[in-house]
Amino acid sequence: MNSTPLLTRTAVHGPGDRRVRAGGPPVAALLSGLPLVGARVLVAGPHDDATIHALTDAGASVTWLTRSTRDAAASASRNPTVSMVVGGLDALPAPDDADDAAPASVPEPLRGRFDLVVAADGLGRLQSSESPTTTWRDSFRRLCGAVADGGGILLYQSNPVGLQLLDRLDRSPIARGHDGAGPPESLAELLIATTDAGLRPSRSWSAFGVEPATLLVERRPASVDSDDLAALMSEAVRDDERPSLLGDASALFGVAIRTGRVPDVATGWFTHAHREGTAPVGPPILVSDRAAPGHRLSYRVDDDGATVLECGGGVGDIVRDPDGLASVVGGPSVESLLLAACADADRPTIRRLLGAVVTWLRAGAANEVVTGAAALATLDGIALRDGTPVLRQPTWRLTTPTPVDVVIARCLHRFAATLIGGAHPHPWTATSDAVALTAMLAGAAGARVESAALSAAIDLEVRFRALERNLPGEEVEALRDRLNRLAATDPPVSENGYRQLWMAWRATRRELDRLTERSEWEAQILASRDLAIAKLDEELALYRATFFGRLLRLLRLIAGAARADARKVFRKARGLRRSRDDD
Repeated sequence: MNSTPLLTRTAVHGPGDRRVRAGGPPVAALLSGLPLVGARVLVAGPHDDATIHALTDAGASVTWLTRSTRDAAASASRNPTVSMVVGGLDALPAPDDADDAAPASVPEPLRGRFDLVVAADGLGRLQSSESPTTTWRDSFRRLCGAVADGGGILLYQSNPVGLQLLDRLDRSPIARGHDGAGPPESLAELLIATTDAGLRPSRSWSAFGVEPATLLVERRPASVDSDDLAALMSEAVRDDERPSLLGDASALFGVAIRTGRVPDVATGWFTHAHREGTAPVGPPILVSDRAAPGHRLSYRVDDDGATVLECGGGVGDIVRDPDGLASVVGGPSVESLLLAACADADRPTIRRLLGAVVTWLRAGAANEVVTGAAALATLDGIALRDGTPVLRQPTWRLTTPTPVDVVIARCLHRFAATLIGGAHPHPWTATSDAVALTAMLAGAAGARVESAALSAAIDLEVRFRALERNLPGEEVEALRDRLNRLAATDPPVSENGYRQLWMAWRATRRELDRLTERSEWEAQILASRDLAIAKLDEELALYRATFFGRLLRLLRLIAGAARADARKVFRKARGLRRSRDDD
């Protein structure tokens, strides 16, 4: 097969798409439930190589449509068995064109219909700058027109009012679809648009996580309770680079689960529709993470429990343990409880929660060292069960024995970074940096953090987060520098961090107002004391300067001596009376 990309008139001869490519293990798991042997598949838009390999390894013949010549050349070199076509959606034949009546401008790999169309990135990056302007509905109908009889389409559509937009400022504008031509604003609208395009929706999943989605939820299986599912959803949308204003979103997701509104708070939706075909076979929940390939954990959850799909054991002393899936604990994390207590300036609750975690860590240490999952415990990964701390999902383990003081320092420093990075209110000085705030948290927990333990804790945090988020080398060093100098003025000055910075400014303003009011009150107290002292000085000066003043002072001394003599006489008389009564 010719691996040279075929260019159309709408190809973009410029930089490629810089955003993360769509796909990931959850999408590959969805594709594995479809009949792909000998199928003709169209992949529309930028996707990762794992998605392409899932198709080709299953025996499918893949045609890949992308708009950038640079992306197409790089992808063709990595996937020589795939037919690459460069252009926008208008490179496809019109939905009304017959298979044998396609215009001559349509490339040969795009002629005819396909057994499966995969658009896991949506339609946003299928429009070329050289293409005529079309609405989302027209683009969707054109893509659905490429589906053959008995074939299907797997499409992703982002939620324009999802949590990722309500909780943070997103770079992509919110498209308005009130005129009926824009993108759908709910899962119900997406299903209606699919029906209008001549396809029959079969299954739909709510996707959580941005670029790419790491959690797909169709329904809640019997093996998972609401708190556990809410914890999975909160972990999927957590982003250390753009701290959430909600902190732990488990409470919000728990309400959505109980009220049946999970699609409304999802990042987006995956839907499969077919034209007289078969629905994909798959579990109701698919979970993956963003860890490095050697440490990645992917699994499916159905009514019988969790089944591991992929688990990299890991290299070095930080490894993955899929057995931890059997002890997943739901409910609010200790971090979310602490954030609420800090917002209310509830110092007793803060001391109680931090003290419980520190006591639990020390109780689990042998000879003052910790190994296993507890060595990587953080406050956002700990929940309370009957008042006792437990790990929420202990799938990460540290094989090297680590001093318990380092583990405690990492817990407290990470929470301090959360307070500062998210501009969360707290009862301590708003201008404190992460080191000072860690020391205050340690004092509240009844512990002490040495500088050597804190330095080792930061090194461990950098190593773990580099594996957890699959960070490249330059970002690892930037993370190390940021954690070493994290201060209260460090919320990112960017569009994404505007609200965090604004809330940090408000917290600082409240602190300044409180200090100003206190200083004004103390100034008033000092002024009243000065006035009272001045009046006493005037009275003393009057007493000393006049005859009546000196007479009053003399009478005052005589009265004082008389009172003292009277007390002596009274005590003596009372003693004599008691002695007579005793006789």
